[in-house]
Amino acid sequence: MDFISIATFVHLLAASAWLGGIIYVIFVFLPVLKTLEPSAAGKLMGLTAKRFSILAWVSVGFLIVTGLMQLNSDALFDFSTDYGTFLTLKLITVVIMITIGLYVTYILAPKIRKLAPAEGDAPTPEFLNLQKRLPLLIKTNMILGILVLLFVSIIS
Repeated sequence: MDFISIATFVHLLAASAWLGGIIYVIFVFLPVLKTLEPSAAGKLMGLTAKRFSILAWVSVGFLIVTGLMQLNSDALFDFSTDYGTFLTLKLITVVIMITIGLYVTYILAPKIRKLAPAEGDAPTPEFLNLQKRLPLLIKTNMILGILVLLFVSIIS
C-alpha cells in the first residue's frame, strides 16, 4: 500500500466520522432530546456537544492534512474542466462547512451555555432563539456535506 492510498483512506475515514456524526445528531440525537425533560436534555446536549466537537475537529484536521497531500493545485479554479470546477466547488463548500462549525463551536454553543436557565427558571427569548438556530446550522452542514460527497463522486 502506497502513501497516497493511506492518505486517501484516512481522508475517507475522517470524512465519514464528521459527516456521519452530523447525520447521527440530526436523525437520532436531536429527536431523542425532545423526549427528555429540559434540564436533562440540556445536560446531555452539553456533554455530547463537547465529545462530538473533539471528534469533529480532529476529523477536520485529518481532512485538511490528507486533503493537501492529495491536492492537485493546478486544477484549482480551473473552470475549463469538470475536474477543476467540481474540485473548486468541493473546497469552497468544505470551507463554508468549517466556518459554520467554528461559529457553532466557539460562538453559538458558548452563548447557549451562558444563557441556559437554571433548573426551574424559564428560558429567556434570546436563549430560545439561539437554541433554534443550532439545529438549522447543523442541518445546513449536513446538506453541504452531502453536496461535497456529490462533488467527489463527480470528480472520481
